[in-house]
Amino acid sequence: MNSEAQAVEVDTNYDAFVRMLSSLLPEHRDRWALMRHGEVVQTFDRVGQAFDEGRSRYREDVFSIQEVTDEPIDLSEPIDFTCPRCRLEVHEQFYGPCTSCRTTLRATVGSEAREVHDVAYEPKMNVTPNAVALKDD
Repeated sequence: MNSEAQAVEVDTNYDAFVRMLSSLLPEHRDRWALMRHGEVVQTFDRVGQAFDEGRSRYREDVFSIQEVTDEPIDLSEPIDFTCPRCRLEVHEQFYGPCTSCRTTLRATVGSEAREVHDVAYEPKMNVTPNAVALKDD
C-alpha cells in the first residue's frame, strides 16, 4: 500500500473513531481499539495485543490503533524530527528514516522476497551416543 493510500486509511479510521468515541467510552475506556476501514474491529487491554492482532489479521495492509480516552490523538498529523539516518530536519507522517533515506535504502539494500527452505536437522557425527540410550534391556 502506498503512503497516500495509507494516509487516507489512517484519516478515515481517525474520523470514524472521533464520531464513535462517546459510545465507546462507557464500556471501553482506557482500552485500545483496533480499527480498519473506519470500523472498530476489537478492543484490547494493552496496545501490544492490539498491534499483534492487527498484524496477524491484516499482514501488510494498514490498520490503526487508537486509545479510548477523552482526548484522542490524531496520528495522521505529520511531525517534525531529525532523521535518525541522515540527521536532516524533516516533516514526516511517522518517526524513522526520512523519505529520501527510505528510497536510498530500498535501492541499495532491498531485494525481492524469496522462499527460504529449512534443512532437516542431522546430529553431528562426532557426538557420542548416551550409554543409557544404548543399554539393552
